[in-house]
Amino acid sequence: MTDQDALLWSHVPPPKARSTRKADFLYALTKGDRRLTCELVYHGEFGVEAMFQIDGRLHMARTFPMREMAVIWAEVNATTCCGKAGMTPAFRREAKWLNKLNAD
Repeated sequence: MTDQDALLWSHVPPPKARSTRKADFLYALTKGDRRLTCELVYHGEFGVEAMFQIDGRLHMARTFPMREMAVIWAEVNATTCCGKAGMTPAFRREAKWLNKLNAD
């Protein structure tokens, strides 16, 4: 009967395997039990996606044609995401870019 399980009303097909994509972590911040991560996910010819996750849930993401554009966008929006996660930008691992933005 296993050949015809797909014909049964109660049949649920097995979940498809997730394809793993190459990803680079830009940073991960932790304060108490909250965790903010930012990573770049490569989509081949479609570009690079900058993705913010708060406690493992997608908060904000955007796709760019070039990696440099995604990194700049992630750095500019880091303070917004830190505020949403209940963190201050002082917890940012690399705060050099904040000084550059304020100087300009």
